[in-house]
Amino acid sequence: MDDQTIKTLLNARDEKALSACEALYGRLCRRLAYAILGSDADAEEVVNDAYLRVWNAVPPADPPTVKGFLALVVRTKAIDRVREETRKKRGGEQWTCALEELTEILPDEKEDGGAFPDRIALKEALGGFLSSLPETDRRIFMLRYWWMEPVSAVAADAGLSLSAAKMRLMRLRAKCADHLRREGFAI
Repeated sequence: MDDQTIKTLLNARDEKALSACEALYGRLCRRLAYAILGSDADAEEVVNDAYLRVWNAVPPADPPTVKGFLALVVRTKAIDRVREETRKKRGGEQWTCALEELTEILPDEKEDGGAFPDRIALKEALGGFLSSLPETDRRIFMLRYWWMEPVSAVAADAGLSLSAAKMRLMRLRAKCADHLRREGFAI
């Protein structure tokens, strides 16, 4: 079964769409949730919540791909879960380190009120930045800041030492900040 068939099943409200999502994207979703949560049980629960969210959202939503939409929902739900747990125990997890690194280069939503058009422009600017990177740098950036992988895992994936990976990430953040400034964002 492919992505388009799943979209058709979702639009027809056929429950086979959920089992197809699990078969095609379950492993990817659990990996993403686990990378953020660090717990198999929590990851499984977040993935199930994400399936329900996709079921309720499509239709009327018409995402370009079910895979991308599902990954976005899983990531959002996992981060929300960690935020809730962090509020409860005021601890920190791996994802907070990655997000703290990005706060240096991303515009503050509070300054612009989190205006929807500005978020769309930011998304497009970040997409432009990522597409301008060589494949290796794009992979390193995505592993750290989308998949929330620890720097040690990013280094291993890229075949770099830990210090070389940290330096590469620092340079990528600086390039990203420069790109966003050129796009008109106040950093």
